[in-house]
Amino acid sequence: GLAMWHRGDYVEATNALRRALRESKSAGYTRGIVLTANDLAGLWVERSDHLRAFRYVQQALNAARTMGYRHATAVLIGNAGELYRLHGEPQRALCYASAGLGVTAQLHDWPDVTAKLINMAMSLADAKRPAEAMRSIRLADAFAVATGDPYLGCEASLVMARICLAGGRNRRAAELFESSRRTAHEIGRRDVHVASTILGLELGGSRGRDALAAIAALRRHPAPDEESMILDVASWELGSDEHARLRATRTLQRLVSRAPSADNRRRLESISGIVTPEPTPLPPLEGSDPPAPKLAPIFRNAQRLLAQVEPSSAASSG
Repeated sequence: GLAMWHRGDYVEATNALRRALRESKSAGYTRGIVLTANDLAGLWVERSDHLRAFRYVQQALNAARTMGYRHATAVLIGNAGELYRLHGEPQRALCYASAGLGVTAQLHDWPDVTAKLINMAMSLADAKRPAEAMRSIRLADAFAVATGDPYLGCEASLVMARICLAGGRNRRAAELFESSRRTAHEIGRRDVHVASTILGLELGGSRGRDALAAIAALRRHPAPDEESMILDVASWELGSDEHARLRATRTLQRLVSRAPSADNRRRLESISGIVTPEPTPLPPLEGSDPPAPKLAPIFRNAQRLLAQVEPSSAASSG
């Protein structure tokens, strides 16, 4: 199932992972349920169906709780946070990301600490809290540097660039976009490579044929709806490609019905004039949402933990 997913065979991958989940349940293999349900959640995120992804996260979390699997519990709580963010609920997303961070920090799982700090930064940025978002992403970047993790490092650079751009720091944003694009290309992290390249084109003022040629070089078949939509929106905005605008409108209408993030709703309105209502909130992951986090002590604790990371407590590049 995972091999099919990574080569873009989404339907076959979904069917294979569903079979694996059924077999794990029949065999009473709880760890298999955790892993396979979490894989299905990730696959449905890539297929832009947040509600299905959320249900698989709930299944995986229930199984993880049953076997006392603390690491998986932390990862899954954080994954739920990202689903709340993608669903347009950044304040709830922050609650879940910080709750996951609290567990994963105790376990000294540095990659997941980095991932949770990235998720917190994106949630804070979406909630229009840029100073706290920047502090979180600088910490995430510092953990990625200290652990030598280019996979999360390029994502941290991309998020930091977006925060800088929103704050009018265009020159710093351009440097970060290029760093993110270059690293993502080298390691094959396609989602970050595509996003960084498009944002770099926008910031660099590329328009017309040059922009369309650069966008065409990024296309692949098959591609997830989200990726195709980003490229089509860019083709319209940077190259005035009317066919791309129509394709993007159709794709966004599908996406907004399943993945009504603030970005997707904003894009749909921008290119088509179609205004969509706020989405119905997702239910709590368990009985109730975690409490709102106190960020100052969370950031202080993360800074303290950074000194324990091997090989060094390298400083942030932000």
